[in-house]
Amino acid sequence: MRVLLVSKYLRQLGGVETYVGWLSAALADAGHEVALLGMDEPAGSSALWRQGQRVWFSPSRDFHGSLSQKVGGAALSVYAPGVRRLLDAALREFRPDAVHFHGTCYQLTPSVFASVRAQGVPALLTAHEYKLVCANQRLWDDSRGQECYACVGLSPRAKAREVIRRRCVKASAGPSVLAALEQPLSQALVRKAGIRFHAPSRYMESVLRADGYSPESVHYADLPWTPAKPAGNVRARTSIVYIGRLAVEKGVDRLLRAWPTVAATWPGVRLRVAGDGPERPALESLAGRLDLDGVEFTGRYEPHELDSLLSDALATVHPSVWAENSPFTVRESLMRGVPALVSDRGGLPEMVSPATGSVVDPDDVAHLAAVIAREIATPRAGSEELAAAVELRRVTAERHLDWLTGRYANLGASG
Repeated sequence: MRVLLVSKYLRQLGGVETYVGWLSAALADAGHEVALLGMDEPAGSSALWRQGQRVWFSPSRDFHGSLSQKVGGAALSVYAPGVRRLLDAALREFRPDAVHFHGTCYQLTPSVFASVRAQGVPALLTAHEYKLVCANQRLWDDSRGQECYACVGLSPRAKAREVIRRRCVKASAGPSVLAALEQPLSQALVRKAGIRFHAPSRYMESVLRADGYSPESVHYADLPWTPAKPAGNVRARTSIVYIGRLAVEKGVDRLLRAWPTVAATWPGVRLRVAGDGPERPALESLAGRLDLDGVEFTGRYEPHELDSLLSDALATVHPSVWAENSPFTVRESLMRGVPALVSDRGGLPEMVSPATGSVVDPDDVAHLAAVIAREIATPRAGSEELAAAVELRRVTAERHLDWLTGRYANLGASG
């Protein structure tokens, strides 16, 4: 089978790219012919393709620079004819049996959906974010700093009005207007192209269906997990770890506010905040105002550093205040034998059981602190019992790949 993977980023950045890189390699190892299309990447980037694979590059765009560059970039974030022509060429030259879309918005734009429709190529889209439902992509209102479901189930025109009224994208009129133009166009072209959807969480599946996507077009399949390995050093660990982007919706401020209560009982345990993002200065300032000892901001991490980062962890905390879909950070914790304490939002509760973690309301700081303290008091990180529980939960790479290739083969038949 010939599969074209389309993703705006072709270098390692986050969970989406982790999945695309795995998928590219797994398909090739299984004997399929794989090509990729995405933005040109800076020299020295950790590429998602292998030597010998065909790759089509669109110009890299980041929407910075002079005013004229920003205006031009804004227009091209709604629809990029050049990207459409590039995908047209890739489809003619590679002649894939299926196209698998991942992140496309703003950089690649809905033009890619017009291309597969025009050439009649069957396509699957993995819904990593809520772009098909929400112009903000996160079911989040930037103006109000809170979850938002106002557009779910609305008509495209009503969604556009709501986005402009709320200024929910970057808390600004300009980006909100652009998003109000792009989102309904994307939705219309996706539906006209007959694209089918892979929902990585039951929660994402439910949101897509609530927005009017038919049960026949949306199918849930968990992403692959690798086995957890018991480490044998259950009681030698001395840290609680947050791994991920530092943004408002990630709820790290709640974790910092809970930490004084934890530290009062467990002064020898450190809190390590691994990651970077726009909220880092504010979070470091909050840690200073709270006079927190034993809190370390370690900065951006690379995937190969996770083993070291989590080798000392009693638990990871994922206190998101938005509806996370199916984040790789939770898998990365559990697959390394570290229990995950997750918020009760989105698809997060699906990812843990009482044997592998806990579910908390991130807005209840006292409860969050109590759950962390309980995990420290009865540690299970690195234990054989936790590894066995993760094994019961996990989806093997082979099983997930079999599901995907089955979907590819049936895309044309499913219309």
